[in-house]
Amino acid sequence: MPRTHDHRRPRQAPLVPCVKVWLETSGKYAFGLGLSEILQAVDSTGSIKHAARHLRKSYVYVWNRIKEGEDALGHVLVQTQGAVR
Repeated sequence: MPRTHDHRRPRQAPLVPCVKVWLETSGKYAFGLGLSEILQAVDSTGSIKHAARHLRKSYVYVWNRIKEGEDALGHVLVQTQGAVR
């Protein structure tokens, strides 16, 4: 008896709409998910150094992202202790 093949497509998971949102100023990136995650990590760990370690990013990368956000938004995002601004 010959085999019959089932030519139906496998059931695909339903499509789910997703949106990525960020803020721009003068056409340049100012704030989004990445900076939000950095600020949440700073808040929960209490320091930029520990936030960087928690996020598995370099301290310099995290510091630069914070400074870029501050420059773009015109607001201090993280209060530092003993740093010269």
